[in-house]
Formats: sequence, structure tokens, C-alpha cells
Amino acid sequence: MGAKGGKCVSQILRFFQDHEPGPFDPKEVMAPLPGPTLRAKLGDIVELTFLNQINPQHFAKSFVLDQCDSTTGAGAYPKVAGDTMPSCFHGSITGNIHFHGTHTSPISTGDNVFLQVTPSPNGQPTVTAASVQKDFDAFFAECEEKLKNPLEQWPMLWKDLPKHYTDQQQALLPADLWNKDKEQIAAGKWGWPQYYVGAFPYCFALPKYPDAGPPALRMGQAPGTHWYHAHKHGSTYLNVANGMLGAFIIEGDEYDGKLNAFYDKYRTNTESEWTASSRPWWSTNLAKLRTSSAVPLSPPAPRRHSQSTASNSRR
Repeated sequence: MGAKGGKCVSQILRFFQDHEPGPFDPKEVMAPLPGPTLRAKLGDIVELTFLNQINPQHFAKSFVLDQCDSTTGAGAYPKVAGDTMPSCFHGSITGNIHFHGTHTSPISTGDNVFLQVTPSPNGQPTVTAASVQKDFDAFFAECEEKLKNPLEQWPMLWKDLPKHYTDQQQALLPADLWNKDKEQIAAGKWGWPQYYVGAFPYCFALPKYPDAGPPALRMGQAPGTHWYHAHKHGSTYLNVANGMLGAFIIEGDEYDGKLNAFYDKYRTNTESEWTASSRPWWSTNLAKLRTSSAVPLSPPAPRRHSQSTASNSRR
């Protein structure tokens, strides 16, 4: 992933689709693949387009409001397990993203575990990356401006989202789900709609604690190796067990910054090649380690925010 004009170049991220690479064996249960590793730096604004393109016709009775998911035939669920709402698997074709370790808002387009992004109802994706790109690009641009002040809480209201997107959501949502959303919209501030169809824009800041000045009103983001996963209440186990998780690496200035500055003395391009004149004595062995390691020894080029596209799917 490269940088262009101070921004991260958009990139479609890999996701769990059906099975491991190679021929599909219907007699074998294939191990799921985890999601991509996300990278950001303190002070970045994270922008993610979340897509749900599951075909609900492949998973009948896996989302009925306030009802357990169910199967038919011998050993049908939930009867065979004796499970009842809310202590049962439910809403397993809906999705969202929960971030472990991020110091961000738990509402609206931040680390909001109450969101339920449902798939398009007809089996063919009505909402796609292309159909929401214009709306989401405009939303992300406004979000960047609003969150330049990390103490700003935005968005807060349904009307803060692009009108074309919200009109489409209202038209696509089934009446029972839209009625639930209307209750939250009517509540005004702190009332954020829970249900969406097809796509949702995540946008939040990773606040950097100031080096000087008066004490900050809230803590800064801690750098480190964090992680994210799908977190639909009632189906978190199913989603995580099927690979809907990944690492989220947040770099800081104190350790990562000094390490990057050290490598920059010898780096000549984005591939981290060494110059002949400045090749350090240990670089030969380090280069061998770099080519054999699954973890890159040099992070990607600095960028102000990370904009990616993610999609979820189930077997």
C-alpha cells in the first residue's frame, strides 16, 4: 500500500470467502482464513468501508428479529440444544467490526458493537462498494475535517451521514428494522440507528497524546499490536470461528518512530533495498531474515489515514 498526496491509497482487503486456496473438497471441512492486518499510526484517522455481501438465501432462518437462528431436520437447532432468546445463536448473517485496544468512541461510526449490517435481501448485492463510494468518499472527507480536533465527537446524528445513503437505507430496510431505527433517530443526540443494509462507513481518530500544553481531556491511543473481529451479539463465536478477525497494528513515535528513522538511513526505496555505499555490516544476514520472515521488517510508508474496503462472508 503506497501513499499519494498524504493519503493512503485505497485497497481492497482479502477476506474469508469459502475455503483455503486450492481445489475444494466437499468431504473436508476447510479451515477458515483470518482477515488482513491493518496498520495505522498515532494521530491517524481510520476509514473503513464495511460490506456485507452474504447471500441470505443460502442461510435461511438466520435472521429474524428477536428470534433464534434455526435449522430443520434431525437435530434441528435451537430445539436440540434447548436454547431460547436471547441465549442462542441469532442474527448470524449480520455483521459489524469491534476493535480491541482502540481508544475511541463506542458510538456512531466508532467502535460500535451494537451495529447490525444486514445483507441485501434478494440474494444479489444491491449495496456494493461502487454504489456507496461517492457517498462514503464525501463522508470520509468531512470526517477528516471534523476529527482534526481529536476531542470532537462526530458524527452524532443520522443526518450527519450522506443523505443519498440514508435515503437508500430507509428504502431497503424492512419495516420492522426501520421502525427500530426511527426510534433511535427520534432520540436525537446519543441516539444512533442500529440496523443497516449492505454497507457501513467506519471513521474514527486514533488520538495522539500531546507532548506539551495543558493536560488532555482524555487519554491518548496506546501503540501496540491490537486486533479486531466481527461482533454481532448472538453470533460473535460463529463469526470469529469462521475467520472474521485480524490484527490491528498501531505504531507510535517513541519506539516505531526511532526504528523507522534508523532503517531510513539505509533504505533507498519502498522495497527496503540497501545502497551499496551505506550497506551496514549486519545487513546481509538481516536481508536473509527479511526475505524468509512472514512479518515485514519495514513498515509501509507514513500515511495520514487508512482507507480500506472489507467484506464479510460465510460458508
